[in-house]
Amino acid sequence: MRDCDTLPWVRATTLGRGASAAAAFFLSCLAAACSGSVDVGEDPTETGTDDGSVDGATDTGVGADTGTKTDGTPTDSTGLDGGDVGGDTGVDTGPLDTGVLDTGVLDTGVDTGPPPTGCAATPLAADPANTLDPQTKGPLAIARKTIVFPKLGPLTSVNVRVWYPTDATGAVHPGRHAWVMFHHAVNGKRVIYDNYNGIFDHWASHGFIVFSIDGSKIFFPTTSGTALTWTQQNTVAQVISEGITYALTAQETSTWDFACKLDIGRVAIAGHSRGGGATILVPHAARTDGAKIRGLVSFQGVDPGELSGSTGTASIPGFDLPAIWFDAGLDGDVIYPINALQYGRTRNIASFVTILGSKHTFTLDDWSPTQGGTTPTVTADEHKAVINQYGVAFMRARVRDATPGASDLGRIAGPSGFVSTASSGDITLSWRLKQTDPHISKFQDPVGTFPVKTDAGGSLSVSGSMAATTVNPYAGTLGGAGAGAVIAEIMALQLKWDTTGGVLEIPVAPPTGKTAIVFDYTQPTADVTSGITPFYVEATDTAGGTASVPLATYLGSGWAKRPRRFATAYVPLAKLTGVALDKLKSIRLVTKSGAVAGTAMIDQLRFE
Repeated sequence: MRDCDTLPWVRATTLGRGASAAAAFFLSCLAAACSGSVDVGEDPTETGTDDGSVDGATDTGVGADTGTKTDGTPTDSTGLDGGDVGGDTGVDTGPLDTGVLDTGVLDTGVDTGPPPTGCAATPLAADPANTLDPQTKGPLAIARKTIVFPKLGPLTSVNVRVWYPTDATGAVHPGRHAWVMFHHAVNGKRVIYDNYNGIFDHWASHGFIVFSIDGSKIFFPTTSGTALTWTQQNTVAQVISEGITYALTAQETSTWDFACKLDIGRVAIAGHSRGGGATILVPHAARTDGAKIRGLVSFQGVDPGELSGSTGTASIPGFDLPAIWFDAGLDGDVIYPINALQYGRTRNIASFVTILGSKHTFTLDDWSPTQGGTTPTVTADEHKAVINQYGVAFMRARVRDATPGASDLGRIAGPSGFVSTASSGDITLSWRLKQTDPHISKFQDPVGTFPVKTDAGGSLSVSGSMAATTVNPYAGTLGGAGAGAVIAEIMALQLKWDTTGGVLEIPVAPPTGKTAIVFDYTQPTADVTSGITPFYVEATDTAGGTASVPLATYLGSGWAKRPRRFATAYVPLAKLTGVALDKLKSIRLVTKSGAVAGTAMIDQLRFE
């Protein structure tokens, strides 16, 4: 030990912040040529590159001063040594200095405080790659267990089923995972919170942890069931919200089953039927538990706003979340357009998948008794396979990954998602940008208006037999005051033409960095059964150039089976040969002479 090792410890960052007395004391030690070196390794224990901070602890631990010394000896004799590789093991009483390393005597790096504690110090899980096919089972082994949450809303001793990935030993897969808090549907008087293995086994194999709350006593507090109400939906939302809070609190206890396995910044909410409707009422802004709810997944969710006459869109917090809605094409319970209305009111990015030929109860493992109404044309397994194909892609892109994978985005918000290989019945797909993102036109002019304005202020025009006016696309589809209030919030542009043909012309500015023209399209007229649209998408430029492609090529094959529902059209700009895109003047929707007369609607027109 040398004299300088006995000097009081001087915090490096204190010197760096101009504490003159401490600095003078330290420099006077150097000037006195104390017998031995002054440690210039980093705080709090020296294990690597010098940062110039002063460490008052004595080099007494194993590995102290084992680096190459300027005097060539393994112990300090005279002068500063060349860097303590092994480091000292004395106790530093100040916080960890995590600022930028410097090479001077005085440490001028920023001290950001102590390291994370509790679960925040646990690394994120090593997730399976987002390039894996979401339809295929993931690479991780999975397990299930039922645990008990002591109280959620009006419920006590609440059973919660958990699906989770495991390591080779059968323990919970290490690290903090993206995770889901889910609430089930109503299915007779049965308890069904654990009846979703066909979906959540698959999600767990891709690295997600899913909690499913038994809320059956909310729906059946006695042997008699209760009707759907706005109050009941808010109660279920409260239960989901408190479930998130309890899990985040419990995981800080080392004895909890999933201690430090949940990432507070990557949470999703999900539900089926009444549980799905309740998800859109779960609060997500300024949560006291710190949870960052990143996405919403609704399996054939009821709409509490539509069915209960709520006060409108502003009272529905879920519309501000990235979301995906799964709609059963032959649903006899949550009938069309209930899910479409929810999707249509989103303010954030959203996707809408209609599983054609499917039924409401097919989301369950045991979906009996079979739902009445139209006979399904696909199997329950195909229904769940579609949910897995699009659900895993959504969870990875919108909830788990800091940078969404291109294939996942293409599945839920791009042309590669137009066709589902998971079901013989196929799907229809729509997706929306945030309502604050640039559009050519969202067609939000008052009902009955024409000429309609683009978002940039340009006027649309028609010629030939084409007529256009703003409408409520779902008017008359559902009864009741609540439904009427919701339908009035959603508008689209309706087009009508006869056999002589016509043109809708939409002025546009040349796109920069965009690759496609994108919009929602439907043909609601009763005589349309073939799924054939007579429209062509044309583009014109200021030099007189014109290009034209048939719309049917860019709608997805599932649309032909349900042409009365909105589906997204995606026309690559590269297909519009013959026009100068840097001189683009307009986009036109054209029906040619001899086409069958009819009606169509378009919405959410934009470049992407």
